[in-house]
Amino acid sequence: MKIKIKKKNIAVLCILEFILFFGFFSRYIEYSGIWNSMLAIGTIVVLGTEKKCRKSFIRNRRFMICLLCTILLIGMGIIFANSNEFLKDNLLTMLYPFLICAIIFSVAYAKSEAVSNFFDMNFYLVNAIWLINLFVLSRQITGSGFMIKSSWLALNGFYADQSCGLFGNSGTHELGLFSIFVLLYNFYYVDFKVESSIKRKACLFYTIITEGMMLYFSTYNENMTLFLLMPIFAIMYILLKIDWTSHNVVKRVSKLGKYFLLMLVMVAIILSVPQQRNYIYEELSARVMKILTFDVSVINGSNERLAIPYYGLTNEWGWKFGKGIGAWRLHKGGYLGFNHFGLSSVGSFINLGGIWFYLLYCFLNAIMLQEICNRGRKSGMFLIVTLCSVILLSIYTVIFTSSVSIIWLALSFAILGEMKKGIDGKEDFNG
Repeated sequence: MKIKIKKKNIAVLCILEFILFFGFFSRYIEYSGIWNSMLAIGTIVVLGTEKKCRKSFIRNRRFMICLLCTILLIGMGIIFANSNEFLKDNLLTMLYPFLICAIIFSVAYAKSEAVSNFFDMNFYLVNAIWLINLFVLSRQITGSGFMIKSSWLALNGFYADQSCGLFGNSGTHELGLFSIFVLLYNFYYVDFKVESSIKRKACLFYTIITEGMMLYFSTYNENMTLFLLMPIFAIMYILLKIDWTSHNVVKRVSKLGKYFLLMLVMVAIILSVPQQRNYIYEELSARVMKILTFDVSVINGSNERLAIPYYGLTNEWGWKFGKGIGAWRLHKGGYLGFNHFGLSSVGSFINLGGIWFYLLYCFLNAIMLQEICNRGRKSGMFLIVTLCSVILLSIYTVIFTSSVSIIWLALSFAILGEMKKGIDGKEDFNG
């Protein structure tokens, strides 16, 4: 497949390529200062040279209003905070993921053709990195310590948390979101880029097998969240692929039935192993009940996910401006009596910024992700779905402060946008 790249898109493609490599390697090659500095420079260059990218922010009134309100709430929190000791560190921690999401938003909105070129260029590279991660993870879950740095184990001695391929120190959530991105990317490629029926089936089979392997490995590194998130995003892809205004909706839905069938087959294969079936059932049940029926007086680990925000909402400051964005490090445990404070974004944001800041920041990110997918097309329902997805991810991950997590999430929504553009560009689609 020949890829035609226009000169005017080279700068944009360079920053997208850098963001991709940022997602691949920044958690293993731990030079965060260099990675973040290059990101900031790339952002300045693109926004400085691409007028359309700058205008994409200004033209989106909803985004601008939400951004200004977010800045206002941060300012009010700073004024009323008892301590701003960690303010600079926390603002920078929030800034870089925001920059990544914002730059992908502006490029998708203003340079849609460049986004298409980007995905056409990187299919084989992404899948090569995907296979390397599967190989590394297969070695790590045996307990061999393969490619796990001793410095990570010194910070977190729980071995399962460090079994995350090339995604570095306790990077299971980043690995999970990368898995979801690969799933959507491969689905899109099969549907719109592969012409041969045999090649489509082979690519689809490869995707199902490798994603099934990742789910299997996830039972060893306790990345059980993937069992929840992967079906949600797969179903989102399938539902967005249906043209609900068409008179042939039934025909189109039936064409997508094989995806549901393949998903069921993949799950059935995993559950056919008695040990895995028992482990998944017991682990999922135990974790869900642990999170939902927490005892505030006895909290540690997974049940802190909801206990931490619950604690904030039981105090007056949780309904105002929180303790202050700079009152404590966003990722540091031991605050307010919680060993795993910073375990997920919802708890740290509600306690430090207050409930209104948390909800507003969720909405701000949802606006950007929705625009990455819809690219100027209005869809109130999809914005609601996106907002619910952001809130769900904020409960299970540090989505607002992990640059790598936001990369895979934003690129996943960009893939959904490419899929919708592909449907709009032709009357029928490969099924």
